[in-house]
Amino acid sequence: IMPNYCSGTVFIKGLTRPQMDRIGRRAEKSILCEQILPYPKNVKEDLEMEHKFWEERRQLEREQGWNITREQIEKLEQKYPHKQLRYDWRCFNWGSKWDLCYCDAHIWEITNDLQLTFETAWSPVIPVFKELSRKYKCYVYYEWSEPGCWFSGRAEWKNGEEIYKEDYDDPYFWEWVKCVVCGQTYDWRCEDDRWDMTRHICLDCYEKQWT
Repeated sequence: IMPNYCSGTVFIKGLTRPQMDRIGRRAEKSILCEQILPYPKNVKEDLEMEHKFWEERRQLEREQGWNITREQIEKLEQKYPHKQLRYDWRCFNWGSKWDLCYCDAHIWEITNDLQLTFETAWSPVIPVFKELSRKYKCYVYYEWSEPGCWFSGRAEWKNGEEIYKEDYDDPYFWEWVKCVVCGQTYDWRCEDDRWDMTRHICLDCYEKQWT
């Protein structure tokens, strides 16, 4: 099943230049999640069998085209038994059935920060960047948005410790603000203070002014 893509942007501070280069290359090659949270032995062995199965199957398809038979495929399945353990493992441990895709890595020379923009399948890969922050003892800011399923969020970690996280039932999280009166977070597009953008006042506080 093709997933909805979840857009992500990550800023990483506190890395050396070689570390930024290495993480950027891995992200662009779609192997960053695998490097940060690697497969356990059983999943890795199952994946190796799956790769061998597909290598031989594609070879048969190149040689025989549409003439490949079900019997031949079954023999390959017996020769290289696999259960596709990687699928569920990725979903439970990374948060996505794929690694990062369509990734672009950019190093900001002035601030010496690494920025990654990418897509993931269905949801953000929160455990990956939390672990990256712990392994590299750095600061990581991650924001994500999935308009297809209507959610978004952002999180921050320092040395692997979560210092901020918030989820929104709205893909446009950057339009959420804090009320200057009560301090609650709300989406200003849905409130009555839109005519006065210098003072963000939530609807409840706005109505109390007139009661």
